[in-house]
Amino acid sequence: MIAPLHVHSEYSSLDGWSKPEEIAQRCVEIGAHACGLTDHGLVAGHLEFAKALAKVDVKPIFGCEFYHGTKRTEFNGKRDQAHLIALAVTDEGLRNLWRLTNATAKEENYYYVGRLFWDDIESNHEGIVFTSGCGLGLVPKGLIQDDFEALNRYLDLIGDNFLIELSTYPADVPFNDRDLDGSAINTRMINEALVGVGIERGCKFVYGDDGHYAFPRQYREHNVYLALQTGQTIFTPIEERKMWHPPNALVIKDKQQVREALSYLPERIVDECIANAVELGERADAQLPTIERHLPVFIPSECPFLAEDEERNPEKLYIDLVIEGIHKQYVKEPSDEVWERVVYECETLINDGIHHYFLWGWDECTYADHEGISRGPGRGSSAGCIVAYALGITDVDPLHYGLIFERFWNSGRTAGFPDIDR
Repeated sequence: MIAPLHVHSEYSSLDGWSKPEEIAQRCVEIGAHACGLTDHGLVAGHLEFAKALAKVDVKPIFGCEFYHGTKRTEFNGKRDQAHLIALAVTDEGLRNLWRLTNATAKEENYYYVGRLFWDDIESNHEGIVFTSGCGLGLVPKGLIQDDFEALNRYLDLIGDNFLIELSTYPADVPFNDRDLDGSAINTRMINEALVGVGIERGCKFVYGDDGHYAFPRQYREHNVYLALQTGQTIFTPIEERKMWHPPNALVIKDKQQVREALSYLPERIVDECIANAVELGERADAQLPTIERHLPVFIPSECPFLAEDEERNPEKLYIDLVIEGIHKQYVKEPSDEVWERVVYECETLINDGIHHYFLWGWDECTYADHEGISRGPGRGSSAGCIVAYALGITDVDPLHYGLIFERFWNSGRTAGFPDIDR
């Protein structure tokens, strides 16, 4: 068995080429029982990836290739970012992975790209296995300069859940990094340094394909893709290319290809890389949440259009606002037909748990009216809801026009939300 852990999909914009379905097909072809998805700085592909791998009975490992920054200010024109692979192995780890992704969106964390910092990792590392990543990680870059600070901090902070990743990139191809003052090194030099320090520190090893395309035949398309990203063409001389990789350097590899790519390392280290990747695939058990409604709770005490000492709970507030609105919308005393419709709709919407949705709509419309922001009278099936009419979300009396509530909402479609266009 084998388990590629460091893989990119088309969600790694202008860098990863393969669709999740193609990655799934490659997993079947190489006999992989599990596969990680580690797109650059985002987790948008997780759902599609999970669906694609489920069809071929391969376990998805939800991950991300983060950019790890070391300083939030004083850049002196240099980018401050290093690659860090994160893989969720538990449900808590998946939530923490998503929290880390959210952290990269903070304004103070952004410079060229959204970045993580040590304090972010310290707060949200439980349930996640991290690897040192490719040669652009803090650990490889540090070792080249005899700097062990990053490795020490990772081990102190993450412990056994920090693994040394050995890249399957071609051994003798010069690896140029703008942060190394023009020094030219290659993957073999990086991997041998990582093996030495990893053995000394008792670290576990895994291999990393850094797979940016699934099949060898996709190399040409990926090469064009990279040229497009950098504003060059495939006819630009290789020595002038800003980003170029040899054929199959970034393909998802089978077991034999992994062994060939790492043949210059001790065989037991290569065996451990593959075995540890497989073991991690077996251990990873993070599951995506079931598809359900995620509706924020409306908190009356925090609404500026209500009294500061507002103590009503959302349900009572909802009913009170509807009753108040009905008396406002119907100049004469509302008929029994009106109240029967109100009671029916209120009971249905509260029982289905979406009354908060209407309170949010009431809040938005009240704000728009207060600020003189134009909005529509409501359209489509939403005009059939007397509660929306009472709350001032729509301006159409459904009883006057004989509009039915069920066309707008019924309990049989509780997986979604009512559709209100304003």
